[in-house]
Amino acid sequence: KQLVRGGAIKGISISELKNLLIPVPSIETQNKISNFLNLHLELISQLTCELKLRKQQYEHYKEKLISQIQNTKTIGEIATQIYRGNGVRKEFIGSGNYPYIVYGELYTKYGMCIYKPISSINPDLISKKKYCEYGDLLITLTGENP
Repeated sequence: KQLVRGGAIKGISISELKNLLIPVPSIETQNKISNFLNLHLELISQLTCELKLRKQQYEHYKEKLISQIQNTKTIGEIATQIYRGNGVRKEFIGSGNYPYIVYGELYTKYGMCIYKPISSINPDLISKKKYCEYGDLLITLTGENP
């Protein structure tokens, strides 16, 4: 039997709601469910705390290691080539079999390294082709993270 009625605004009557049968587990089963959830909430709380401490530890060691570096250079001094990527329209992505690295995927699909580009494009759609090779460093001009 369908209980919900109405046109644009749907609803159920109070009398039908009062007579609606719902499964109610025994107190023993409810206690088991409660204990299970409490245990896992405690584990989540502990893991969250540990993760926070690990992040603090990571930041501490990162700052300690970086502060010990005496020799510094500008990116311009060590880079062999610096150039901007090509602005390719979204509808061109996936239009061919030429490997293509999409800016937005740097934050969402890849980790620290790109072993194989995920996206592809028709090479005829790129006017000024730019290539990267194993070991190249890609840096975005804008970021996705605060």
